[in-house]
Amino acid sequence: MARRLLTCVAAALLLVGVGAGVSGAIGGNAAEWDPAVVDLVAFVEAERGLRFEHPVPVAVLRDDEFAAEVGRAARSADADDGRQAAELRALGLTSGHDSGTLANVAADRYVGMYRPSTGRIVVRAARSAPASTPSLMASPAARATLVHELTHALDDQHHDLARLGGSRAETDGERFARRAVIEASALLVERAYLDAMSQADRDAHDRELEARRRARTKHDGAARLLAMPYVAGRTFVDAVAATRPQSPGVIDDLLRMPPVSEKQVRWPETFLAGERPVHVDAPALRETERRTAEASDVGAITLETVLAPHVGDERAAAAGRSWRGSAATHYGRADGTACLRIAFAIAGAAVVATAGAVADAAARLPDATAEHDGRGRVVLDACDVSRRR
Repeated sequence: MARRLLTCVAAALLLVGVGAGVSGAIGGNAAEWDPAVVDLVAFVEAERGLRFEHPVPVAVLRDDEFAAEVGRAARSADADDGRQAAELRALGLTSGHDSGTLANVAADRYVGMYRPSTGRIVVRAARSAPASTPSLMASPAARATLVHELTHALDDQHHDLARLGGSRAETDGERFARRAVIEASALLVERAYLDAMSQADRDAHDRELEARRRARTKHDGAARLLAMPYVAGRTFVDAVAATRPQSPGVIDDLLRMPPVSEKQVRWPETFLAGERPVHVDAPALRETERRTAEASDVGAITLETVLAPHVGDERAAAAGRSWRGSAATHYGRADGTACLRIAFAIAGAAVVATAGAVADAAARLPDATAEHDGRGRVVLDACDVSRRR
């Protein structure tokens, strides 16, 4: 199985980046539902049209405890934080001496988490409130967070999310695409819950979100990558549902037969047309280079995200739309600089324009080059220059 270029945090946990803010036993099934969440359980079951097979433990953690648990869970998917941080900097997704990995960004931004491996929901307590379920339930934003995480737990009991997002996914693109459907399911139920709130609760919810946004550390590029499954997943599901007006179980259909690439999620018409990625050989190492990780793939949304700050949204989207497949080689130079070399297969008519966009972006990155090999492939080589070892 290919190693991820950018750790897919959701392989280890399912998170929500909205909301505000108990400590319980880790793992196992709860004997009964916490009375404070029974009404939310009923809402989620009614909205999803499924029933829980057993109760799920819910724990409220203090701010530092929650961040530590998210970090541990995320890093279990990829222990090489140093390499990942360097590659994020090389691609311009974090800057300067920023050591933030996706795990660190998740710990900073997310406020709720369901881990399929433990079957437990944890929620970050509001900074001003005690870490207890009753105090948590006083927060409209926290209730919405719990609805989101309860939906993940319900889907897990019916679709085995750990298997769906992990062992059954052979590529990074498949893992992303499956996570997008998983997040869309939870977002749809959460949105229905928000729509049912009173205006006073909705205003309080929005104020809590704004306060937490102001308190965040700035990791713009990495944060955009983490947000993509949420943003693209909802749009994807809406587009597929529009083609199946007589099918009430679109989410369940997509969890059984999910999309297979970032491109299918970003441009749903390619999913509906059955367009699949082509195989791309990983770029070769040169004489003085050493491999630092197994080859991975880099999807269309990641390509678009890397290009957009440098060439504009329109050119970046056109380049992403032209993506047909990819492979990345992770390597180190003789001086210890961390690098990656990505080969993109590009649709024939668009190869010149995409090669130009990649070249323009490379010229603006700290240490990057781009070339068109004449065989429908565009190769981006990028290195981190901020931390020489």
